[in-house]
Amino acid sequence: MSFKDSNGDGVGDLNGIKSKLSHFSDLKIGSIWITPFYESPLNDMGYDISNYTAIHPMFGTMVDFEQLNKEAKKRGIKIIIDFVINHSSDEHIWFQKSVDKIKPYDEFYVWKNPKDYDHTGKPIPPNNWFSIFGGTAWEWNEKRKQFYYHFFSKKQPDFNLRSEKLKQEIKNIMKFWFDKGISGFRVDAVKYFMEDVKLRNEPLLNASIRKDEYTYHDFNHIYTSDLRENIDLIHELRLFVDEINEKKGGEERIMVTEGYSNTTTLMEYYGSQKYPVVHFPFNFAFAVIEDYFTSKTLHGKITEWLNNMPKHGVANWVAENHDSTRIGGRFVHEYQYIINFLIMMLPGVACVYYGQEISMVDGPIRPEQRQDPFEQTHSSHSRDFSRTPMQWDDSLNAGFTTKNKPWLPVNPNYWSENVETQKKHKNSFYNIFKELSRLRKTKTCKFGAFNSYVLSEWIYAFTRVLKGSETYVIVTNLGTELEIVNLSGEIPHLADNLKVLVASNNAGYKKGYSEIQGAISVHIMLHLWIFFGLIGNVICANKTWWKNTEIYEVFIMSFKDSNGDGIGDLNGIRSKLDHFSNLQIGSIWITPFYESPLNDFGYDISNYTAVNPLFGTLEDFKELIKEAKKRGIKILIDFVINHSSDEHIWFKKSIDKIKPYDEFYVWKDPKGYDSHGKPIPPNNWFSLFGGNAWQWNSKREQFYYHAFGKKQPDFNLRSEKLKQELKNIMKFWFDNGVSGLRIDAVGWFIEDALFRDESLLNPSLKKDEYMWRDYNHEYTYELWETFEVVHEFRLFVDEINEKEGGAERIMVSESYTTMTLLMKYYGSEKYPIVHFPFNFKFVDKSDYFTSRKLHEEITEWFKNMPKHGVANWVAETHDRYRIGARYVREYRHIINFLIMMLPGVVCLYYGQEIGMVNGPVRPDQIKDPHIVEEPGRQRDCIRTPMQWDDSMNAGFTTKRKSWLPVNPNYWSKNVKSQKKSKNSFYNIFKELSFLRKTKTCKHGAFNSYVLSEWIYGFTRVLKGSETYLVVTNLGTEMEIVNLSGEIPNLGNTMKVLVASDNAGYKKGDTVRPYSTFPHLFIMRPMSVIVLGSKTQNKSAISVDTEQVTSK
Repeated sequence: MSFKDSNGDGVGDLNGIKSKLSHFSDLKIGSIWITPFYESPLNDMGYDISNYTAIHPMFGTMVDFEQLNKEAKKRGIKIIIDFVINHSSDEHIWFQKSVDKIKPYDEFYVWKNPKDYDHTGKPIPPNNWFSIFGGTAWEWNEKRKQFYYHFFSKKQPDFNLRSEKLKQEIKNIMKFWFDKGISGFRVDAVKYFMEDVKLRNEPLLNASIRKDEYTYHDFNHIYTSDLRENIDLIHELRLFVDEINEKKGGEERIMVTEGYSNTTTLMEYYGSQKYPVVHFPFNFAFAVIEDYFTSKTLHGKITEWLNNMPKHGVANWVAENHDSTRIGGRFVHEYQYIINFLIMMLPGVACVYYGQEISMVDGPIRPEQRQDPFEQTHSSHSRDFSRTPMQWDDSLNAGFTTKNKPWLPVNPNYWSENVETQKKHKNSFYNIFKELSRLRKTKTCKFGAFNSYVLSEWIYAFTRVLKGSETYVIVTNLGTELEIVNLSGEIPHLADNLKVLVASNNAGYKKGYSEIQGAISVHIMLHLWIFFGLIGNVICANKTWWKNTEIYEVFIMSFKDSNGDGIGDLNGIRSKLDHFSNLQIGSIWITPFYESPLNDFGYDISNYTAVNPLFGTLEDFKELIKEAKKRGIKILIDFVINHSSDEHIWFKKSIDKIKPYDEFYVWKDPKGYDSHGKPIPPNNWFSLFGGNAWQWNSKREQFYYHAFGKKQPDFNLRSEKLKQELKNIMKFWFDNGVSGLRIDAVGWFIEDALFRDESLLNPSLKKDEYMWRDYNHEYTYELWETFEVVHEFRLFVDEINEKEGGAERIMVSESYTTMTLLMKYYGSEKYPIVHFPFNFKFVDKSDYFTSRKLHEEITEWFKNMPKHGVANWVAETHDRYRIGARYVREYRHIINFLIMMLPGVVCLYYGQEIGMVNGPVRPDQIKDPHIVEEPGRQRDCIRTPMQWDDSMNAGFTTKRKSWLPVNPNYWSKNVKSQKKSKNSFYNIFKELSFLRKTKTCKHGAFNSYVLSEWIYGFTRVLKGSETYLVVTNLGTEMEIVNLSGEIPNLGNTMKVLVASDNAGYKKGDTVRPYSTFPHLFIMRPMSVIVLGSKTQNKSAISVDTEQVTSK
């Protein structure tokens, strides 16, 4: 009624909303909730509905609504509507039939016989229940000879929501509007849905009040408010919504609720994952408060919701709505900034009331101008003040209507406080709100962790932190005095300098000011709300290099031989550093090059601080570091600390029980001796490489445990002295310039201290058939202590980072396990473990994807990853078959495109850039000890030498016979040949690597779309930068793709940036994503393409990974 009038009748309408959709787009508003526009006598502003599937002519027609929804959809804006099912209007046909006792309508409302009759014969209400609008909540109906209950006004009879037939009618209404294209319902007055079946009297809060003075607020509403059955009813409706979502697919339709209750009660509306209720209940903490905050009370208000909310819950923040006084009516002008900054920057959903973006305040309304029926019993609280017309410009009636007299008077301050005027002023409420809205779309605000700080009585702050993204610090002075703030020691890990991103207009700072120092005093002005951000690209870029890097795994033995011995080495890597530079690779992970007998390719280490002469010298390594550094390339190395070689001096001393080495390994006495006097292993633990995991040592007369080969005894990582030695090794390599450690075999670090037997997965197997994979490894794999050990090492790395400064040194981990356990390796901000655990989702897959399956595989990581986490994507490693051995050739392109364009870190395996496949290795050529456990799955085939050119042995070595045979396809599949071919794997990979360095790929939002059974797409969107659309046809049939109505705001044309060689497109081609004949967007089978658009980036709508779109 108050937003925009399109037809000059003085009342806002649907076409008025449609005419202002660009306003929402400019502010990056994601959804609009529209108050009731149904047929209604309008006794309570439309909250008294007489027909739920018809539109009041005053607001337009059904065609107008459909057109509004269509136009909103084009802009990526969702429509949510009010769903008022606590009551209807007394003019609804159902109520009229209920009066007449026509079935099934006779039970649709709450009817009750009179308690008695007074001396005049007047019926007495059934109990003492009061209406919130004043007086008894019971109204006598002479025709039916019963009372009906009305929590609100007598023109709004309450539904009997225990009626199954009524609930079915309500579900029919829900389906009707979902079919019309709405995205959700705001369920009104939910706490009043059910009443006590026994209709018991409610107790008075103050028994001394006279009966004629009673009002609704004098009672304890234990029988009419927040009954448990409310939750059950909404759960039933939620299941219906979920059923529609399941059947129809597409973007998730939602239910949110309005209910002014305490936090404990409100949390029940979230339900649980197994018993869902609403998607979220509105949080009115800021809408009802009228007292000024201290820092501590503000901290309490915010954290109360977050601390009580269930794990699956989504937070939300409401500061104004149509039932409450606007912020400016409760606080001084400056607090409007403070509360706006709060709700826009806190995690979760921001609920904004029209005009809040320009700081509209309650308008003055004379008594004769008022419309609110609620005022009849609450004269001091008319809701009309907060419902005055929207102030668009300084023309007549603020541009709301052309009629001389609107339905409510416009606030007379409209000439200066309006949208058009504020657009012109840099520091206006509108433009500051717009800046906040822009920041809400950043990854930090979508996924960043929240930390709350009480800095003094009046200074409050919080941070939003996300690794790989800019950090935001919000500081406010809630008091009336200027204060000097010292953030040093209060908020950890701040950069030396901070940059102002947004500030209130009274702050004394302007956007871009960058001389604020977090470590020393900062002056904060009266009622300042100032917004700092780490200057990531300037100050912190070198520190957080890893968050968007490429980690290229070099299997050292197979990469490049520099001395003609047939084995790759450190100088071979150094000779190929320009290869990494050309591909813009950020970091190299080198497999073990330590001293080792090489029983397991160097993963059996005999000296952790020496280089195996086969690979070079320590000086060679230092030279490699130096040359890599010149090119901006970081070096990571394998850190193998689950076990050592049995040739390590520590193991030899452990055999001799020389302290402290006696406890460095896992030793155990025999369980007993067999009839031949042979010692029996302590338990049934198996080695991953085959056979029992216990090896007898006759000298020490004990067994040692080895999860891998018997030449690789496991460390006892419960030994404090061993852990100190390992920290010394870490320090040694960090001092020699490495930037990170890849922690090998982390899941096996700790074993059960009681050495209990593990259970068989299939007890029917014969004992002589047992292998490692036949057991449930509950006592040897990923025990909780494993996480504690890795956490201890992480703290050591963080300590080095703190002391040494410079680029951040990192730890990443390798573990093939469940999603739940993988996520534990991230730890938390307060309990960090690794910087990230490798994500092997694409490594372990060999089944072809449908679009939905691919969507789920990608988004599962995001949905489970903690807020501070950084995603990563691995498709090939030295332990798993290459992509080409698991899929047809075309899928190599598809998966490369995916991992290169998805957010986070990409982990590559040597040769992946040229599409290398598994090489044929004859049985007599096999080197892999792992083949004992899995005879049909040796790893040598994925470790064949890198294919550099078409010369002998692919340019890998000058020796006639390399350590493993070169794949015979090397003559055509090699780096040199592919450099010459425009559409080769190499050059396509190079184009993708170039795109990864753009701002969009580094910082852009990710949006996932299931476009058909086989067509999958995602976008990377960043305001001010080019938008990327990645589309792939996963199927075997050509498809015509029309993204109209699927992916908004792409523009009419997009440019091909890179395409697979089978796509039928070349770089620079123009594609129309919204296909129209004859310009069809065709995707060939198993092809993939990246499109770019420079036209939409100013209004792009970002969607986080918790809100991925699927149709």
